[in-house]
Amino acid sequence: MTDGVCALCGQVVAKGRMTVHLRKCTAGRYEPDYWLHLEMPATAQLYWLDSFLRGIWLECCGHMSGFMAGRRELDDSGDVGDEFAFVGEVDYTYDYGSSTDLKIRVAGEREGQPLVSPVALLARNLPPDIRCHCGEPAVNVCRDCRWEGTGWLCKPHSRRHACGSEMLAPVTNSPRVGECAYFGEDDGYELTPGQAPADVPGLSVDQDAQRQPARGRYDLFGPYDFIQVDEVDDGLAEDEADGEEAEAQIDTTAAVDAVMALVEPFCAKHLSPLWSAVVRLRLEEVAHTAGHLLSAAAPSLWATAALLGELGRMEQAHPGRSRAARVDAESMVRELGLDLNTCVNELDNLTHGLALASLTSWEYVRAEPHLEQVLELALPACRELGLERDVATLAAGLIRALSQHDPDAVCRARATSWAAAGILAAVQCNPEVDPDLAASPVAVGRACKVSEKTLLEKHAQLAHYVGPFGPDAPWRLLRFRDPAEVFTVQLGAERVDARAMPREWQEEALLLGLIPRLPEDWPPTP
Repeated sequence: MTDGVCALCGQVVAKGRMTVHLRKCTAGRYEPDYWLHLEMPATAQLYWLDSFLRGIWLECCGHMSGFMAGRRELDDSGDVGDEFAFVGEVDYTYDYGSSTDLKIRVAGEREGQPLVSPVALLARNLPPDIRCHCGEPAVNVCRDCRWEGTGWLCKPHSRRHACGSEMLAPVTNSPRVGECAYFGEDDGYELTPGQAPADVPGLSVDQDAQRQPARGRYDLFGPYDFIQVDEVDDGLAEDEADGEEAEAQIDTTAAVDAVMALVEPFCAKHLSPLWSAVVRLRLEEVAHTAGHLLSAAAPSLWATAALLGELGRMEQAHPGRSRAARVDAESMVRELGLDLNTCVNELDNLTHGLALASLTSWEYVRAEPHLEQVLELALPACRELGLERDVATLAAGLIRALSQHDPDAVCRARATSWAAAGILAAVQCNPEVDPDLAASPVAVGRACKVSEKTLLEKHAQLAHYVGPFGPDAPWRLLRFRDPAEVFTVQLGAERVDARAMPREWQEEALLLGLIPRLPEDWPPTP
C-alpha cells in the first residue's frame, strides 16, 4: 500500500489513514496503488467529476465513460449530492474497449465554502516505485509486454527494446499507464511531499459556467462531500488493515443501536418484537451499502423512516393481515418525538433510501431475462436427471446470486451453461439428492447439452463469487436443514426458536419473512 500527500498540509499519510487525516486537517482493476481523495460541492454536476478524472488520470482518445451504481447508470448532468445519495459505492469506467475501471465512494461530508469548485484535489498517492528488470527506475512501458512482466523499461533498455519505440508510453502516476494512447500529458496535479501548495489544486470553473440548478433535496446530508476514488482491485475491496474500516464498522453499529433503542420499545408496545427484528435487518442492510448515511440523520428520523417503510411494505403485500393496519402513522411520528409538518421531506428521503439500500443487492434489470431462462432450462434438465423441482429452483437462485456480483457474465454466456453450472453446484451443496451426480459433472452437462469444459468453466466462475460448494455451504435445500436453524429468530440480543412462539407470532413471523413456513408444515415437501 502506497503513501500519499495531503494537499492541505503537505504531510505524507498512508492511504488507509487519509480519510481520517483529512477530517482532522479540514482506488485500478489490477493496480490498486493509484488513488485520489477529492472534494466537490453536493450541487456540482457529475459531469465535472468525469472531466477531472479524465484530465488527471485517463484521457487519451476521447473514449466514452460512465458512472454506475449497482445496475443503475447515473446521469452525469445530475448533482453529485443527488446521484450519490443512498449509494455506498459507484463504479466508473473510462473506455469500454481497453477499460480503466475506478471505484468511487463518499468518505465524509462537511459544511462550508468549497476549497476549489467544482473539484478540489485533497490527496493523491505517491508514484509507485516501478523498476526495470535491471533494477533501475522505469521511465517507459511497452504496451505489448507490460502484462508479461517485461514491459517496464529504464531509459537504456527502452532504446534497445525489441517492440520498437512506437509501442512505448511514458510511466505516469495513473492507473491507465500503458493503455491505448495514454501519455499523461494533461496531468498537472502532482503533489510534493513535505510541502503544501500555495493553492489547493483542482478543477476550477466559473460558477456561471457550471450550469448548476438550485436543488436542495439532500441538504440533510451536508452540502460538500469528500469523495475517495480508488482503482478497483479486480472487483474486491482493498484490505485497509490499519483500522479505518473497523472504525467505520463500529460507528455504523453504534448508529444502528441508537435507532433500535427507539424502535424496540415502540414495537413492543404497538406491534411485536418480531417487527424490531425486521427493522434491525433493514438498518444493517443500509449500514452495509451506505453506512455513512446512518450518522447523517437523527436516530428518531431513522427509526420513524424504517418503521414507516416496513409498515407500508407489509400492508401493501398483505393488506389487513398483519399488525401494520393497527398503527396510525401520525401517532407513531409524534410518539417518536418528531413533528410531521417539519420533517416530512427528510422522512421521505430516508424512506426512499431504505428502499434503495435494501434493493441494492437485488437489482436484476439487465440480467432478469437470462435468469428466467436459467430456471426454464433447469427444470426439464432436473426432470431428466431424476431431481426434484427444488434443485432447479436453487440452481436458478445461485445464478441470481452471481448476477448481484457480475451481471455481465450472466448476460454474456448462454443460459444453458449457467443452468448446468447451477444444477451441479446445487447438487454439491445437497449431496443427499444424488451422491453420484455430485461427484461427476458429465451427466449434468449431457442433460443441459453443455460440454464438460464449458460446464466446469462456468462452475468455477460461479464458485468464485458464490461458493465454495459443499454440504457445509449456506446453499442447503430447506428439506435438509436442521429445524433449529430454520426457525431461529434474532430478537434483540436473544435467539428465539419460533416453534415455541404463540401461533399468532408464528403467522406474523411468516408474513415478515423471518421464517420460511409455519412449524406445523415442516418438513417441507420437495
